[in-house]
Amino acid sequence: MANISFSDIALEFDDLFEDVDRLTNLEGDALDNILKPNNVISVLDCACGTGIQSIGLSRRGYKVSASDISVPMLSSLNNKARQEGLDIEVKKADFRNLRPWKGRKFDAIISCGNSLTLLESDIEIANSLTSMLSCLQSPGVGIIGIHNYLRVAEHKEHLFIRKTNLENEQPEIIFDIRMFGKKRVKVSYFFLREQNHKWRLKTYTKSYLLLDANDLKDRMLNAGFDTVKLLDISGQRNFNNDDEWILAAGYIKNL
Repeated sequence: MANISFSDIALEFDDLFEDVDRLTNLEGDALDNILKPNNVISVLDCACGTGIQSIGLSRRGYKVSASDISVPMLSSLNNKARQEGLDIEVKKADFRNLRPWKGRKFDAIISCGNSLTLLESDIEIANSLTSMLSCLQSPGVGIIGIHNYLRVAEHKEHLFIRKTNLENEQPEIIFDIRMFGKKRVKVSYFFLREQNHKWRLKTYTKSYLLLDANDLKDRMLNAGFDTVKLLDISGQRNFNNDDEWILAAGYIKNL
């Protein structure tokens, strides 16, 4: 079974983004574009990480519940929610088996930030989608967000510079190196920082499945979603192969 925890990088995860607060609002807006027309009130973020999507939705008035396999990531979410006075119910849970939410139903369930592609087998992916469906109301909406690494591979974007803050009191450079195989991409996250006049390097490596948008759609349909729409990162426009991110919105009709 794949190790999908980000506990090792939890304390520095938000540093991967130039402006995590702006990203939180952008993600909240994109999800709101999908959820609001479907009269969604309650949302389960089943791979919440540090809460970028959970916080974004809670700011917009959604009743958000959140879970993750990583306790340090959940602690980060709890701290941010507390600072903003947001009421988010938080539980530790692996999205491959959402047993802690057994008996609960939500208007929508989301798994964004590339979580699904951390899984290593078709069975794990199928189990995760089935587990998500078990927590979904009818009618309901399920949203999967993944990085379109096939586009990145095609454009041979092996190096991605995230931050270069060289004029700060504590200079830093944060970047990714992507190594592409036939089925997966190995992404190494580098944090290079000057401390006490010495440069120090931390590295974290994760492996992601190279998942095609139509393959994701087929997997969601096979799991039991009635229809699936492939959208871009804004949640407003249909996905095309040159988009960097995929939002797959699956719908369950009234039983």
